[in-house]
Amino acid sequence: MTADRPLHVVHMFPCLYLGGAEQHTLRLIRALSPRHQFSLVAPDGPGAHLFDDEGIPRRRFRRLETDVLTGFSSVRNALRAEAAAHPIDVIHVHVESALLWFARKVLPDVPRVYTNHGIVGGAALKFRLTAFAMNRWSDISCAVSQHDLDKFVDAGARPEKLRLVLNGVPVPPSSEAGRREMARRLGLDGERDIVIGTLARLEPEKGVDLLIRAFARVRTAVPRARLVIAGSGSQEKKLRALAEELGCAPAVIFAGFVREVGDYLASLDIYAQPSRAEAFGLGVTEAMSMGLPVVASRVGGLPEQVLDGDTGLLVPSDDAEALGEALRKLAEDAGARKKMGAAARKRHAEYLSEGQLIRHTQDVYDEAMALRGRAA
Repeated sequence: MTADRPLHVVHMFPCLYLGGAEQHTLRLIRALSPRHQFSLVAPDGPGAHLFDDEGIPRRRFRRLETDVLTGFSSVRNALRAEAAAHPIDVIHVHVESALLWFARKVLPDVPRVYTNHGIVGGAALKFRLTAFAMNRWSDISCAVSQHDLDKFVDAGARPEKLRLVLNGVPVPPSSEAGRREMARRLGLDGERDIVIGTLARLEPEKGVDLLIRAFARVRTAVPRARLVIAGSGSQEKKLRALAEELGCAPAVIFAGFVREVGDYLASLDIYAQPSRAEAFGLGVTEAMSMGLPVVASRVGGLPEQVLDGDTGLLVPSDDAEALGEALRKLAEDAGARKKMGAAARKRHAEYLSEGQLIRHTQDVYDEAMALRGRAA
């Protein structure tokens, strides 16, 4: 790291949801706030309270997809107002690469960093368009997995502008009292139940429908099995109906949005991530840090996190039968769960810690400043 004075870093989002990109950014801000100043330029959204509750300053603009006519002036005014109040050292754009153009147009001399948090479905056209924006309007662009970095290079992104910055996470805080209270709230019996859980937005790409179908198979072989689904989203009603249809609803718990992630994960025996598309699973890394074996689909960056047969089990995407069989094996084998969980905890400490995320991000900010000839 070379920065020896506080930087003012502005994070830009097209909307604030309750997803991995927002959690990633919140972790960055928490870890680097003693060293730098942070603010947001972003519209309202279901995840806005995550930042507002912590007192992180935010300039709002109108969501571009819902207000195209006045969207540009709204973004322009928000950026100009923030720059006038506190001169900006780095603009860090997340998710939507088109925001890089706005940042360049309004504040052309300010270094621009972009982080892509995954492209749903891995659409080739979206990769090409994003690569174009990276090449034209960013100083440095970050991918959260080697899988996505390679896809961007294949789509035409300039390798010299790309950096791999894995989404490292801290071990979520938990306590025995908190774990017991979480189990009580969820109606779990820690002595009797085998608890399978996930943390996910309830949207089609997360594959929670596959998890429910797989769990129905597990439940037949392991009557003590319970499934806990933490998260919210547009598919919740359909997922509840699916559990009823498959006859496993009494053993499926919809926990909603969970703030006490550590206590929640401490209540599980197995973590599942059956995504149809996933650049990098934050929930997977958190589960690994807590010593949980992980069953995940073999998509995107998940195989970079979960080592098949070592820290967990990988299954083909969109295959409820294979997912169910992998979950059944772990549900019936306490020894395998313990061994894989220990290996998962070790892999997190060595490769996926928050410290690595912070160091690599600081390096990116320093490099972006240097490329622009700014003193850091």
